[in-house]
Amino acid sequence: MKKCTNRLCNAELEDYMERCPECGLLQKNRESKLVGSEPLAGSGQPEHVVRERHGFVTFWLWLVLVVNVFSVLLSLFPKEMYGSDYVQNPSWVYVLDAIMAGVNVLGAFLLLSWKKIGFLLIIMSSVISAAVAMLVFGSTLGIARYFIGVMFLSFVLNIKRNDISCWDCMD
Repeated sequence: MKKCTNRLCNAELEDYMERCPECGLLQKNRESKLVGSEPLAGSGQPEHVVRERHGFVTFWLWLVLVVNVFSVLLSLFPKEMYGSDYVQNPSWVYVLDAIMAGVNVLGAFLLLSWKKIGFLLIIMSSVISAAVAMLVFGSTLGIARYFIGVMFLSFVLNIKRNDISCWDCMD
């Protein structure tokens, strides 16, 4: 006899059962992800789990990376990229924007490499960008978009696959 891998259910199952008759959780997939079979003391979680992220999380991280690479180019070559819509701002604003977009690229790359520090880098660049937007442009509405982006990224990183979120698998 074995127990259901769903911590809330914990029903007893026959060894041949692939799904729990109580909660319906597929048991085979969950067990095949385990590298070590011994749980951590008192936590009920496996000690090592093969890192997998939800497809939407991977898509979103790649989107963040690509958009910020484009943003670096947009900030480094504003006249060429904006064309007739170019707004004359102090040059240090464009340089700082390029640096912050570069920090976001690094943060997205680190998140794709399972490092939590990438999220902290994205938070840091968002705070700096929001402060510059408020000081230079006097835009309080622009500040909200930076923080909404960070909150959305936080929610995306907590999407679960096989009952384990991407955030929980990160170092």
